[in-house]
Amino acid sequence: MRKKILFPAALLLLVFSFVLSLCVGSAQISIREAVSALQNGSLTPDSRILFYVRLPRALAAVLSGAALAVSGVLLQNVLNNALAAPNIIGVNAGAGFAVLFLLAVFPTATAFLPFAAFLGALFASLLIYAVAAKSGASRTTITLAGVALSSVFTAGSNAIKTFFPDTIYNSSSFFIGGFSGIAYKNLTPAWIAILLGLLLAVLFSGDEDAEQLYKDFAAAQSGALHETAAGVHPESDAAALRAAALKLAAEATARQAVAQRILMALSDKKKAKK
Repeated sequence: MRKKILFPAALLLLVFSFVLSLCVGSAQISIREAVSALQNGSLTPDSRILFYVRLPRALAAVLSGAALAVSGVLLQNVLNNALAAPNIIGVNAGAGFAVLFLLAVFPTATAFLPFAAFLGALFASLLIYAVAAKSGASRTTITLAGVALSSVFTAGSNAIKTFFPDTIYNSSSFFIGGFSGIAYKNLTPAWIAILLGLLLAVLFSGDEDAEQLYKDFAAAQSGALHETAAGVHPESDAAALRAAALKLAAEATARQAVAQRILMALSDKKKAKK
């Protein structure tokens, strides 16, 4: 119930903030004027401000916020740690190190900083997993490996700043960030990557629900065995879980393995009763 209320409320807040960002500024534009400019496409002074200054900036803010939020949620769910975030497990530190390294070697290659940051974050993620794999790649070891490697990358970044002081000036605007001066051409490569990542996150999010259903089912089965021994027969709960398992298997073929595990658990339960 709480999630059903929070999502529409957050969506309404996002729409309100988006519209407010289009209207409020040094030049005040009413909501009616903004809607009229978006519909008619007229090139008045206010519409130019709306189309070429505020709209790209608002879109960039929405896309960036969505990417940051989803990346944090994915890490927290995968690692089962509410404190997990890209800046905690070393992903951000790897990106920053790659940016400073590029500026130290090629000081004028500022146009390639986003690509360097992406490659640095990817390398850091792979290195974290490789280090954690030495100890079994559990969620705890991945988190600890990320924290340790974050310190290593941070130390490397500080070393580059010490030996190449110019990198501090050249990278300051990149690290601080901001949406001023954002144009549509700046959004072209970013929105494709962000929307693709969001789509993949949505497509693969069902597997976690399936695994959680199996865990809940296994826990219920374990409790049902104890209750059966005490003379209680929770057939209604088992029937509900069985129906959920069949529905889950029909929705996506990718979840068939989990459904089979649930059906096997049902079979084991029947054998135990016999």
